[in-house]
Amino acid sequence: MPEVGPYRVGGTKVAVSMAGVILSILVILNLRNGLALANATGNTQAGVIGSLLILSVLVPNLVGAARSRARRGRPAAAAARESPPVAE
Repeated sequence: MPEVGPYRVGGTKVAVSMAGVILSILVILNLRNGLALANATGNTQAGVIGSLLILSVLVPNLVGAARSRARRGRPAAAAARESPPVAE
């Protein structure tokens, strides 16, 4: 699981940026270090990191579903007001 963590936290399935992966490695390492300094057990550390990975998958999926639901539920008049005017 440690090999998947930075990839999953650093980007989406296909679009992974190097900066995102490096940033996620730093986040995971600092989180592990902080938990170790707080005398958290190995099971607690694994649970916290696992929760972070689950959230990194769940949150983008929920946001995407909410956006698509909002687009589908928008009335035609509101969509027409938001579209930019056509230049002739």
